[in-house]
Amino acid sequence: FAIMQWIVMGDVDECALLQDDCTQICFNTIGSYECGCREGYKLHSDGRTCVGIQIHFDTDQKVVKEHSVYFIVYLVVTLGHGKVLDNLTIDLKYHDITAELGIDYQPVDYVAHFKYTVNTAKSSPIRINIIDDNGWEESETFTISFTIPDGSGVDALKGEPEEAIITILDNDVAEFHFSTDQITIAPGATQ
Repeated sequence: FAIMQWIVMGDVDECALLQDDCTQICFNTIGSYECGCREGYKLHSDGRTCVGIQIHFDTDQKVVKEHSVYFIVYLVVTLGHGKVLDNLTIDLKYHDITAELGIDYQPVDYVAHFKYTVNTAKSSPIRINIIDDNGWEESETFTISFTIPDGSGVDALKGEPEEAIITILDNDVAEFHFSTDQITIAPGATQ
């Protein structure tokens, strides 16, 4: 029926048929449609959602040496043109992979605060202390992610990267232990 209607009438207005598909503006095209956004917003990669505020980490991976006292990862908020952000609190979550919270690292920040900003990108430092056990071990990793609290009233979306993988490199000297039952003497060799 739609093909027949297009042949007879020219084009179907998909924007009229799919009223809720685009979050802000719908542009009818021949045989299809495209979504757009008002000034101050950007079209999300889903092609439908308009984003005024985007939140992401400054890096997706970070390597830190164990003897470092602390390190910092930045959470970045990017505002669309004309957007104003009064106050936003982002919750941070830490996930152990091989590193253990409280044994290998200790977060100082569990939330990131963004105060008044307009038309710009703003970053908030996230400080994490590294615990040096003064003994050699394999490199250890953990991740940091963030959530936008429900009811914040902010039209923010997660950008890329939305998770940072942290690797702690051990800087202590590796210890090797050998016992005599692990050593094989070749025939004819002397000890």
